[in-house]
Amino acid sequence: EPQSQAQSDATTRPSKQAVTLQNMHQVIPGVLSGSEPTRASDFQRLQILGMRSILSVDGATPNTELAREWGMQYAHVPIAYGSVEPADRLAITKAIRDLPRPLFIHCHHGKHRGPTAAAIGLIGTGEMLPAEGLAFLQTAGTAESYAGLFQAVRDAQILAPEVLRDISMPPEIAPVPEFVGSMAQIGTAFHNLDLLRASGWEAPPTHPDLVALAESGMIHHRLRAIRAKPTHDWQDDVEFDQLLRAAEDAAKALEASFSSKTGDVGRLTDELERSCVACHDLYR
Repeated sequence: EPQSQAQSDATTRPSKQAVTLQNMHQVIPGVLSGSEPTRASDFQRLQILGMRSILSVDGATPNTELAREWGMQYAHVPIAYGSVEPADRLAITKAIRDLPRPLFIHCHHGKHRGPTAAAIGLIGTGEMLPAEGLAFLQTAGTAESYAGLFQAVRDAQILAPEVLRDISMPPEIAPVPEFVGSMAQIGTAFHNLDLLRASGWEAPPTHPDLVALAESGMIHHRLRAIRAKPTHDWQDDVEFDQLLRAAEDAAKALEASFSSKTGDVGRLTDELERSCVACHDLYR
């Protein structure tokens, strides 16, 4: 499938550091979607592509400092995988309408919530039809198992200017529940483990600060903290607690393997990922 011009530029223009932006797509001219920018080279690439604003719908705290250094402003409307609340639909549409363009919209991986937000907002501004929004989800690779995201696009409607006029612009950094923040941190740690694995579990030259023991420890710590202080909606769900315990045990084993420098860390990483996927399939 041919790349859009934005995708082509993002993969051919030179950069001093490796760029971690993935799943880059042009939604409409002047609006791109993709994965979370995490380092200076990512924001440099967005600047090269002409981006002036960024909208995050992920639970992680946006790196507003780096964005400002590279001449961009942020808005933050964190959303879940199951559905998009009416207030969040309004806030997303407000941001997409009023943020300076070109605009970059992202979640974590750039495949599910980010494309959904782009479609909802552009339908709300009258720049996209629901059928076009659903087609874009297919292009972006949004998993059909996230039925609530597809339904949110089907339900999206154009919003009258007076409706958006009375809505405040979303903040640069929005408050998120502790559980959501923990899941975002775990997702980042998994991404870092992928980078480490690709470089033989040594810190890659483009990310010399990564340490496998620290990343696996982060996952173990966050899972243990979630179980010790239940704040999620499923705290009385026995099956959820069992899945969470299994993930915590798998993370503990992986951390111990990195600490002792024994064991098959690749296999243990795969076991931890399978454990998390089993929980996501039911509860995400």
